[in-house]
Amino acid sequence: MFEKELRNFEHIFRGITGKRCVCFPETPPELGHTDENAHIYVAENHEYYKGLSIAEQKMFRLGIFTHEMLHQIFSNFSLLQRMAEKLDEKEYRVFAECNNLVEDASIEFMASNVIKGKLLKALQFSIQTIYLNTPELQEIPSPYQQFICALVQFGDMGILKGDFTFPESKECFNQAAKLFDKAVESQSTIVRKNCAVKIMEIAKPLWEKEDLEDKSKSISDLFGSSSKTLTKGTSCCDGKSIKIHEDETENSASARRKKYLKKKTSGADDNDSIHVIVITSEDLDWLTSSEDLAVKRQNEEEKQNREDAIDKSIRPNISVDRLRNLDVECGVEEEYKNHMTAYRPIINSFSKTLQRIFQNDKSEVVKKKKGKLNIERYYAPRKTPRIFDRRTTPKNIKDMAITIAIDESGSMTAEEMGKKRTRIAKEVALCFAEAFSPFNVPLYVFGYHDDVTHHHYIKWRNTKKERTKLLVYNCYGCNHDAASINYAVELLKSRKEKHKLLIVITDGIPSIGEPLDVQNEVRKARKMGYAVLGVAIGNDATEAIKTMYGKDFFHVTSTETAFKNVAKIISKMIQSW
Repeated sequence: MFEKELRNFEHIFRGITGKRCVCFPETPPELGHTDENAHIYVAENHEYYKGLSIAEQKMFRLGIFTHEMLHQIFSNFSLLQRMAEKLDEKEYRVFAECNNLVEDASIEFMASNVIKGKLLKALQFSIQTIYLNTPELQEIPSPYQQFICALVQFGDMGILKGDFTFPESKECFNQAAKLFDKAVESQSTIVRKNCAVKIMEIAKPLWEKEDLEDKSKSISDLFGSSSKTLTKGTSCCDGKSIKIHEDETENSASARRKKYLKKKTSGADDNDSIHVIVITSEDLDWLTSSEDLAVKRQNEEEKQNREDAIDKSIRPNISVDRLRNLDVECGVEEEYKNHMTAYRPIINSFSKTLQRIFQNDKSEVVKKKKGKLNIERYYAPRKTPRIFDRRTTPKNIKDMAITIAIDESGSMTAEEMGKKRTRIAKEVALCFAEAFSPFNVPLYVFGYHDDVTHHHYIKWRNTKKERTKLLVYNCYGCNHDAASINYAVELLKSRKEKHKLLIVITDGIPSIGEPLDVQNEVRKARKMGYAVLGVAIGNDATEAIKTMYGKDFFHVTSTETAFKNVAKIISKMIQSW
């Protein structure tokens, strides 16, 4: 399968550049590189792929290939050969590092001039994933490495992660930042090379003290650079002029770099946000043959029919007058897009938090008071009781299924802070569905009223088309919470995922049954190992709802506060698994 990916990359390269290339598997631990013979290397497996879906991994590899292809188009590597003749070995190492960082950020800045659509999306997804995997500044062990890490993050996203712990690193970075930004946005390879030389001179007090023999390779590994420095070769566009247009959108890395240069502070503020790129299997359909695509769609259709059959067979274990499960018509996508625009920043913020949680859920060696003795720490001058290492086991946090049950009783028509409760409930559910959509986490959303009728909006796949159904969410009659919670638990039981989360959005006590019935159903679910969160809208019966749902309960009066605070609670819940 990977061999087929590599052959597809070769076809893409020829279609865009008019020249041939040969693609090969990369040698670990590198992500990718290219050479003077138009050979492009892409890693089939890598640490950064962990926690990504199959579609996301393929899109990441496509992004790495695109990055290397752009090096062939924009970079003039023969300049490096000439610089190697002028500088001593240590100076050349530093220059090559600085020049490579400039070139990486520059080709990403100019990418939209030669590629569009899925290729550009793949490139941006790979940049974002690498950025999220880079360590925070305070985790970097030396001033020079901290300076380089800051340049990587500044070039990739325009936002620094964490804070400088070495004042000299911060001073050098602030001197180099404006020059770096100028180099990145220059079309001239000569200008970029000259800026790299000046950046090298600015950082001289840092790298003079650095033992590059031991750490030059670790710098590349630590910061996830996707390109090795090249020493010869020419670019596909040598001697040609390409008209460069600037991406000045508020969410571009270029705009965020300008913002940093204006305020000269590290880290992101409350207004900084990175749009989380959503990858689905449909993004890769254009790389799939028509025969393979037909088989894939048939398999997906058969799987959906099997799951629908299971869902329709589920009944609550509580006696009800009758059970009605109703499907809902899809809404208008353009109306949905306009509806969600205002909440995009808070959705992206929660998605970034989730991505960080999922990516941190991996096996790693941690310092402990028991375990395998670490000889270096045992003999270190600075003594610590944590002289042992222990390897942690991943919790597979991403292996989860979520069900959201929304109250559709008549009392939901009341207003809170000038907005109907129905609208708050609908928007909170939509925000959660949007935030989880990039991660292919199965999610089910249904509304409930009477004894008992369910409106089914999202059925596990959480597609945009399904999410538009929530636009028609409304309220009808009374509510039998215990029966619908029991039904939601039965839905979750049908799933094979390791972790289960149930969110109930309601505004009061049940009009059918007793609060004690709800409390018992919640307790049963938690005994089964399911996480249950009650979200109360309005002030009608806050204490009663708190009694029914216990410690995992939150009271809200607006969409913004609801989503931000409930997102924090959910983040803590899933990290505790």
